[in-house]
This record gives sequence, structure tokens and C-alpha cells, in this order.
Amino acid sequence: MTTYIRNELGNVIDVRSIITVFRADLQNTSTVGESHDFPEIFYVEQGQSLVFIDGNEATLSAGSLVIYGPNTFHGKKQPYTPGGIVNIISFETHSDVMARLYNRPIKLNPRQRERFEAIVARGQSLFKRTEEDESIRGMHLISGADPRDVQQLKNLLEMFLLDISMGTDQKDGLTSYSRQEQLYEQQMEHLTTFLLENIDQNLSLKQMEDALWLSESSLRRLVQRCKGCGPVAYFQELKIREAKRLIQATSLSITEISEKLGFSTIHYFSRLFHDKTGMSPTDYSRAVAEKREK
Repeated sequence: MTTYIRNELGNVIDVRSIITVFRADLQNTSTVGESHDFPEIFYVEQGQSLVFIDGNEATLSAGSLVIYGPNTFHGKKQPYTPGGIVNIISFETHSDVMARLYNRPIKLNPRQRERFEAIVARGQSLFKRTEEDESIRGMHLISGADPRDVQQLKNLLEMFLLDISMGTDQKDGLTSYSRQEQLYEQQMEHLTTFLLENIDQNLSLKQMEDALWLSESSLRRLVQRCKGCGPVAYFQELKIREAKRLIQATSLSITEISEKLGFSTIHYFSRLFHDKTGMSPTDYSRAVAEKREK
């Protein structure tokens, strides 16, 4: 009788449950902080975020994350950051190897960024917020969710955590990535800073090229790789994001905001705002005012 060797396969990282998974714009928010008995991934998709981790400050740039460890007091510190788009997943795990990843900034490479953002998008399609009881926090699995989709989400998250665990340099906590990818990241940060500093201007593509000492093709390739769009479209996105902030935080009129952001006409501003947000500046302002009154 033939005997077959059976090698038992264990789980180095085992995600037991998902508590929250969502994408949010936190540019105009601040928190008093919180702690809980499970880990939470805080990933900055766009902009920068100054966070505190058990009293220590850390600045996370786009493409960086921190995994708050269980019972770590944490939060987002300043009320405004340009961009401020974050992805958050909180989950339960009892894997010892996770301890080396907790409470330290980790820089993701482009492949890891794309993978994590896809995981969050998948999770958002499977979970919804709990609203019926204010004493209960977290998210429910949607009714009728396919168990295969749920297992795939679990496996993708575990594979992502394994990936950054295997690639993390224990000396400084930064995931290793190529010199070329590091250059892309630095160039994109320089471009974003330049655009934000000139948010009131009608910059041309040539001015962007000159600011970064790049050719037109290199500039287009850089922004497409990092942001998934062209340089002009990215500048427009930053302008509309700033317009939303001004509507929320100031008493400027729509015309004044249009002029402040360097738009040639209010009609062009209104059309672009509607294209980017699905509503006119006036409707957005009205919605903000109604929300304040509640």
C-alpha cells in the first residue's frame, strides 16, 4: 500500500474578520483620536496626512500607510491637508508576524499601491455601514454576498500583508522599491507641490514641464503612471478639490472662488465642477449649508 506524504499548510497571516473597509476624503476633518483592540490600516491615496501614533507624529505622503496596532491610540492630527484621500481597513488577526508591521510608516511601491486600492474597492462592494444602532460600530456584510467573493477578499488582503511583511526592511520600516520608482514618487510630489503653490494660476503644460525639467512626453508618462490621468486633468482635479474646500470653509461667493482659482470664466468653472462632482457649485454650496444646519 502506497503511503503519501501530506504536508500541512499553516497560515502565517490569517485575517479572521473585517470590521471596516472604506475610502474617504478627510481633507477638512480632524479627530480626537481613538484606540481599539484590533489593527487598522490607514493608507494615504492622495495628498499628505499628519497622524499621531501613541503621541508620536508621523507625516504620510501619497502611497504610504501605517498599520495601527491593537490598543494603539491614533488619529489624524491637522484639520486640512491638500488631497487627503485615504483608504482604511480594520480587521482582526492573531498572527504574531504582524507585530513587526505595526505603528511604523511603510512606503508602498506602485504595484502594492494598485493592489491595496483594488482590495478596498472590492471590500466596499461587499460591506455597508452599520446605522441602526449608534452603540454598534463597524460594517455589515451585504445581504446575498457571494461567499467566494468574500474568501477572495480575505485571501487578497492576506497576500498583501504577506507581501509587505516580506519586503519590509527591519532597519527603517520602508518597503524596498526600485530607484526608478523612487524617482517617480519624488517627481510627482514636486509637481503636486508646484501645482498647489500656483493653484490660482492657469498653468500651461509648458510651465509644468519647465518646473520639473521634464519633456512633455516624460511629464505625461509620470502623471499617467502615478495618477491615472494627464497633467492638465490632474491640475483641474486639484483646483476642484480646493474649490470644495473654499465653499465649505469660507464665505466667498462662487464667482470669487472661480476667480481665486484662476478660471477664465465662471461658466467654465461651473461646467468643470459639475463634470468632476456631479453637481453645480451652487448646488454643492447649498448641500454644505443644509448639512451644517442639521
